Amino acid sequence: MKQPQPTPRRESLRETSASNVASSSTSATTGAVSDGAASDTATSGGTTSGTTTSRPATVERSATVGRSVTASRPARPISQSPIAVWVCWLLANIFQLWIVVTYRWGTEDLSYYRNGSLLSGPFGEHIVGIGGSPTPLSEYPDVGVWPIRAVKAIADVLVPGSERGFFLIFALACCLLGALFTGYLLRLGRFLGAWTWVGVSFAIGPILLTRLDLIPGLAVGVGVAVVVSHPRVAGALLAFATASKLWPGVLAVALVDRWNARGMWQRLGFFALTLAVLVGITTATEGFERVISPLTYQDVRGLQVESVAATPFTFLSAFDDRWEINLSSSKSYEVSGPGVELAMHAATAVMALTLLLGVYIALRHFLRGGWNTERALAAATMLVALLLLGNKVFSPQYVLWLAPLICLAIPARIGRHGVRGEGARWRGVLLDTSEGAPLVLGVLTVIIAGLSFLVFPISYGWLVSSGPAGIPASILVVRNLLCILVAVIAVRWWLRVSRLGAQVV
Repeated sequence: MKQPQPTPRRESLRETSASNVASSSTSATTGAVSDGAASDTATSGGTTSGTTTSRPATVERSATVGRSVTASRPARPISQSPIAVWVCWLLANIFQLWIVVTYRWGTEDLSYYRNGSLLSGPFGEHIVGIGGSPTPLSEYPDVGVWPIRAVKAIADVLVPGSERGFFLIFALACCLLGALFTGYLLRLGRFLGAWTWVGVSFAIGPILLTRLDLIPGLAVGVGVAVVVSHPRVAGALLAFATASKLWPGVLAVALVDRWNARGMWQRLGFFALTLAVLVGITTATEGFERVISPLTYQDVRGLQVESVAATPFTFLSAFDDRWEINLSSSKSYEVSGPGVELAMHAATAVMALTLLLGVYIALRHFLRGGWNTERALAAATMLVALLLLGNKVFSPQYVLWLAPLICLAIPARIGRHGVRGEGARWRGVLLDTSEGAPLVLGVLTVIIAGLSFLVFPISYGWLVSSGPAGIPASILVVRNLLCILVAVIAVRWWLRVSRLGAQVV
């Protein structure tokens, strides 16, 4: 007696589609074998069905099911659409270009780049070099001004003598770099990171396209992200960023692994070789004094009004004449008054502790190992956030030091640990920093970029000159408090991934 067959489980639509498509494909490719099997199959009622009747029905049924599954397949969400990312990125950059060309906001430094002097500040001052030094742009490393020379050479050919033409070419070059970084994020499938970059590109204002800081910021982000896959490229990129802006030198700790790891010596070797070549070029073409000029420039620095350490004094200057804001010989607005000197010492202490922390991280990895891309990203993000806290200057473009690192970290963290769903709350996401830190840091970075735009260039004249200074000062307080929060979250993230057996991103 025939045993009753168990009732088959209900398959999902995807499983049914896969089996039907496979059946159809097998029938089409096996030919006579399928036909023979079909002709020997008994149908209900005891009659034998021939090949001419059963096979067309099977194929037609499979095709019908396939069409219905295809029609009901959910579309890709717009958040994962490369076209949507590119459209929004294009709109953000067109908006910034329009501001640069139409209103010339944030172009003061472009004039200085082009002419080697700050032609006209808010009060019409004419300043040349460092504190009257005859060498223009000597506060920047020589490698850092190579892009300026390249843009000026192109502008002199295409639009000779046109300052507006120089502005436009420089801004378009920055657009190209931003496009390459956006494409890189999309190529890695890091859509949340790409959207964060679009958000920063829109929120930060024309500073995105009118400052040199975009170049080392992108070099640092990509360099840290490829420490495993392309160790030589990572070392070379970090060396170029260091030669361009100095501060990325502390991030060389991200290259350090256990002493017997071959990849580490490749990274450090190419870092040292590239840096030596760049310094050698500057020495041969400009002299050794030009190599150290950015370092000696720091001796004349005071406490710039936007720095974190200056926050309480900048706010008080809006209501109390004991604190004043003046344009200094370093071409920045600095605050003076009671307590400022102590704040400068505190900032110096934070900077020194940050450097010592970097040395500790490098020694720990060198002796004990435990290094991977995730820890490199976490350490680099933490060190940059702490550098921003300890810096005596915090210009709005410094946000671009941090943004690329965070953009590269966000998708890898969210995709693996699944922060959304499972009852996760924002407080848990914030505290469980090994999973949620890049997401929270990305949101905060976009907000900080927007607040920086509100301070400069929109209300900067009120802050440093005349007008309702309390408004921009209050915005600045919120911005800098968020920067402190970013540093705290970044430290917690690094501590978390340092304790856990973090995997390679």
